[in-house]
Amino acid sequence: MIGYLLLGLLLMAALLVVLEWWARAKTKDAKRTLMYIGIAITALIALFFIARGQWIIGALPVALTVSRFFGFAQRALWLSRLFGQGREHFQNQQRGGGSGTARSSSSDLSTSEALQILGLQEGATRDDIQQAYKKLMEQVHPDRGGNDWLAERLNAARDRLLK
Repeated sequence: MIGYLLLGLLLMAALLVVLEWWARAKTKDAKRTLMYIGIAITALIALFFIARGQWIIGALPVALTVSRFFGFAQRALWLSRLFGQGREHFQNQQRGGGSGTARSSSSDLSTSEALQILGLQEGATRDDIQQAYKKLMEQVHPDRGGNDWLAERLNAARDRLLK
């Protein structure tokens, strides 16, 4: 009985230390720590179920965590592809070859390029185009940490496909 009381007090003290750190931590450090805690909890849940012989249930939290990270990786891959198409534009701007105010227009893009930018296949419907545009714009909008060039490319791709 006293052992449980001491364990409870020890856990409360540890919680207070963690909360004190959390209150003073930078946002970036707090997010990274929270991510690692989430991964650790996911691993513990998975190990618990796997140890009980429930492999499928144990694999579920791992699969969800992995899909979350691959979702991020997939978005990063898409952004790198998009940046790859615009690398020459940025290099030209740095060399002084551009006016600095050039905007992507839908006439600069072929239909296949616009489909590739939005991650769509030939024959995409108007709804598909608008949904893909909205989803991607939420990720690359300048107000959410993206930049103007990415938003302009998405706008140009949408405009090209909706003509």
